[in-house]
Amino acid sequence: MSWSFSVPAVPAAEFSERAREAYYASLPSIRRGNPDGADQAESALRHAVSLVADGVVGRGTVSADCSGHGNAGHEPAKGCVNDQITITVRCADQYVEPKAEAETVDTDGGAASGVTSSGAAEATPVGPARSGAASKRRR
Repeated sequence: MSWSFSVPAVPAAEFSERAREAYYASLPSIRRGNPDGADQAESALRHAVSLVADGVVGRGTVSADCSGHGNAGHEPAKGCVNDQITITVRCADQYVEPKAEAETVDTDGGAASGVTSSGAAEATPVGPARSGAASKRRR
């Protein structure tokens, strides 16, 4: 019979504990409906925890889905699918675009000055506005 359990997105440092909680919460129904699937579910738990502990799916936030089907004695059975186990462990972090260096502009005398995030000061000349009355006076 088929079985499954899922681990919601959690910090990788908490994954082992949360995965065990999800497994143990589903174990009574797995054993009741599929005694031969219980050993598969336990093996899936160990492997999912190992993948996260090894850091091969990210070290931030991770989630998992484990499912399978175990026939009696793990032997092919008429009218049943063969044994199978699926373990999906995914990084649940979102990519964050790196921020550009912050620069401030001083508009008090026709010069822009800024301080980069590294603390280096810089000055850039700024000409008069090119729209409205200022641009008409230059012509």
